[in-house]
Amino acid sequence: MMRDNYQYFSKYVQDKQEAYAFADAAYNGGAGGVDHERRACKLTSWCDPNRWFDNVEKLCLKSKVALYGNRSACDINRHHVRDVLINRSAKYTQYVK
Repeated sequence: MMRDNYQYFSKYVQDKQEAYAFADAAYNGGAGGVDHERRACKLTSWCDPNRWFDNVEKLCLKSKVALYGNRSACDINRHHVRDVLINRSAKYTQYVK
């Protein structure tokens, strides 16, 4: 699924790291939801729909109601992308070519 998501988003997003971020967000929250957020970003003056970090990630349209403890679907989805691609990226470099 991650490979399919990456192939889908890499058609629109040229930067490899950004495409992985979109793919990871789609893996956890659905590609349709990510596309919807990209469209919302495109309509926002400060937002670049081809950049995840500090752009589309800031326009989470997922539920903000707490699901697990005090974390919402939006919190979980956004945290996962940063955690995997920024905080834990060294662990996954062997899989990214």
